Amino acid sequence: MSAWVQVIGGLVLGGGLMYWVMRRRRNLKCEDR
Repeated sequence: MSAWVQVIGGLVLGGGLMYWVMRRRRNLKCEDR
């Protein structure tokens, strides 16, 4: 069970980080002066 929790947690954290980076990049591009 611990392994499953680690795998799911890693996927969630990885996905959240990628989503945040993509959003930040988009915001920087849109707000680029």
